[in-house]
Amino acid sequence: MEGSLYMWKLYKLNPNHSEIMQYVSIMRGKMNDCINKANENILRNKLDMSLLWVVKGLNIYPNHPECLLLRSAIYRKIGKYNESLQDLDTASKNMDIDGIYYIIY
Repeated sequence: MEGSLYMWKLYKLNPNHSEIMQYVSIMRGKMNDCINKANENILRNKLDMSLLWVVKGLNIYPNHPECLLLRSAIYRKIGKYNESLQDLDTASKNMDIDGIYYIIY
């Protein structure tokens, strides 16, 4: 886990380094799998399992806006409004992750 944190710090310093790009690509795939499983559980109305998958995704790819927005929505549904607002705030600060600027409508 500690090595992963260092890789993300290096990513912020030099996102175009070949080894960092390879690492981010692998982690992005794992995070997307977690988001897909979280969405499947939301459709089945299993919010607790969905929350676990989103948290796992955020452990893999910290502060990713899509994961944060999804977790915010789950928190809102289960009545954790302060946590929901915190995730919205963090997501808005990280909307330019991966060189893509995410827009919330």
